[in-house]
Amino acid sequence: MMIGYSQVLTCPFCGMKKDVLSLISGNTFGARLWSDKKEEAPMCPEVSWVQKCPQCGKYYFLSRQEYVQSKTTMSSDCGELTVQEAREALEQLTADGFENTTEEAMIRLLFFQTYNDEYLRYEDEPRETPTDDHALFVECGLWLIDHYAEDPVLKAEYYREIGEMEKAKSILESAEMEDDFHKELVKQILERVEKGDTQVFLID
Repeated sequence: MMIGYSQVLTCPFCGMKKDVLSLISGNTFGARLWSDKKEEAPMCPEVSWVQKCPQCGKYYFLSRQEYVQSKTTMSSDCGELTVQEAREALEQLTADGFENTTEEAMIRLLFFQTYNDEYLRYEDEPRETPTDDHALFVECGLWLIDHYAEDPVLKAEYYREIGEMEKAKSILESAEMEDDFHKELVKQILERVEKGDTQVFLID
């Protein structure tokens, strides 16, 4: 991985500048894929789709920014959000209005994955979660199932993660998988469904 001069973002609300990571090169060595579709690539980190202004605290989409590169500064900051910040971002950006369905999918998937980061992804056992966070997690999961996940296996996995085991099982038992990878993935999800396990897991 080789870091280049930073990308300079401009807050659309207050005009504050912010430097974030920009790569000259990267690779997928050591990359990991999780069942909620989160990818972790230590040698090719991804700047968060949604950024928080360090001055006014407002949130904005990276995709709406023109690419401007610094001539003097390097940064390793990806602007990752906490679960509380992801909740605030979803509320604000929903109120502001989305330009397209992709934007709504980006922020709902971000909250969904950030929730898993906070409570489930790196724990041996699921942690107790605040009621409001869990309710929003379920809401986002159902939205992603209806508007984002096209693959039936991913739909089933999202149902499993929000605790809808019977729906997940019904989809998986009727799915016809031709390749060994998906057959094994279906097997792993069904094993967790039978246990009532909602924890996100690494895909080998």
